[in-house]
Amino acid sequence: MFKIKKNQQEAFEREHVDDFVACLELRLKKDFRDELTRHGIEDADIASLIRLGITEAEGVGVVIENDVRFFVECMVFLSPDFAHSSIFPWAFDILHNERLTGTEKMTQIHDHIMFSRFF
Repeated sequence: MFKIKKNQQEAFEREHVDDFVACLELRLKKDFRDELTRHGIEDADIASLIRLGITEAEGVGVVIENDVRFFVECMVFLSPDFAHSSIFPWAFDILHNERLTGTEKMTQIHDHIMFSRFF
């Protein structure tokens, strides 16, 4: 029987997170350059922003990789503090709705951004 030790599992998880951060950092630099500049986010700060986003997303039950990616993209597209900003009360309400899964939360946020006349 093959058994993974706790420290091996933790190392694997750290490596996966590091890969996720690196890939998303490249994407943000390529596709969200104007938004990064608008928010004053320098290249050296992008990885830290992504890690903060991972933590914040997890805190509201958003844990699936694609959902976390979109959560971080919202931090860049809307505002780094969109999840708890009074400017985006609809996002706060969605993210703190305990009846929704993480995927449902991010789908509702996506739909609000795409189909609402006002953020």
